Amino acid sequence: VGANCPELVAMCDVESGAVCKDEIGTYSCLCPEGTEGDGFRLIPRLKPDGKGGFIGSMVPRGYKGGTGCRDTSRPVIEILGPNPKVFQVAKVNGLKGVMRTGEDADSHERVKTLNAEHRSGYERDLRSMIRATSGAELCATTAKPNVRPTDCIRATDRTYKGLVDLTGNVSVGEPISKDGSPLHWRVPYNVVDEAGNKAKTVWREVIIKEVDLNDFEQHAIKEARVNHEEDVKMAVNDAIIKERKRAATLNNNNKDTVGCSACKPCNCNDQQGTADVLTVNECDEVCDRKISAAIASQRSSTSTSTCDSQYADSSSPESGIPIIDGMIVFMEELIG
Repeated sequence: VGANCPELVAMCDVESGAVCKDEIGTYSCLCPEGTEGDGFRLIPRLKPDGKGGFIGSMVPRGYKGGTGCRDTSRPVIEILGPNPKVFQVAKVNGLKGVMRTGEDADSHERVKTLNAEHRSGYERDLRSMIRATSGAELCATTAKPNVRPTDCIRATDRTYKGLVDLTGNVSVGEPISKDGSPLHWRVPYNVVDEAGNKAKTVWREVIIKEVDLNDFEQHAIKEARVNHEEDVKMAVNDAIIKERKRAATLNNNNKDTVGCSACKPCNCNDQQGTADVLTVNECDEVCDRKISAAIASQRSSTSTSTCDSQYADSSSPESGIPIIDGMIVFMEELIG
């Protein structure tokens, strides 16, 4: 057919995701979402007519010279870990006595000079740390001191083939002082996808805190507590995402198996056969007991098809997935 009737051969740019659509007496090529172009490959038999159209037999609908489908979707970068990243350094104060006597003019000037010299090295130290660790230092915390550069950033590109991970291609730029301050810096992250689309630059703030030596330990403990709380939040979020994926996989693999039906919603108005309305606190206690009993029943069960009729909703056609235990264990191991 291609040799004798080339007009009948669809020339859609399928490698770029174009889909052929039948039309009355012709056809067209549709580009996927996130791309632009006419959707066609070059058709040599069609020649431009000089008016924006083409000359030849059976010009497909929408043909504009075979521009194909060009990816126009910009990658997205997400900063992981602390933002701002805070570095603490001991504040230069000179020699301080217990009695806190006043400073003379010479001592005050000497402290100012020491501070200026001290601050002049912050940029050099920051650049050195970023280069030596490929940016990993910017998301390292006291709770997670041994991190990789890819733990600090996430970059994805949504294409017609699916989500593409570009994290390994992200570049970490040089720190830039904010408003000329030696204590506040911004570090840029950039990435470009295969089609040349550049992601919007994202910035990590870097703050240098000069702490009095007497307060240094207290500030360090406070920072460690804050970092730990952030790490826990991230761990919980990652655990939920992974658990949802695992549950979806289990659901797909066990479609033909008999599972427990969904638990009944808590109904606090039918306790002990009465219609008395309970208070909010009493209702919460009843629901907590039901949930605890359901979890205990699931833990003691040796089969996913064994259900406790007390908590099963026989009217539900969907099979429940026993994921509560797995999530709890996973999160405990992850968070420590």
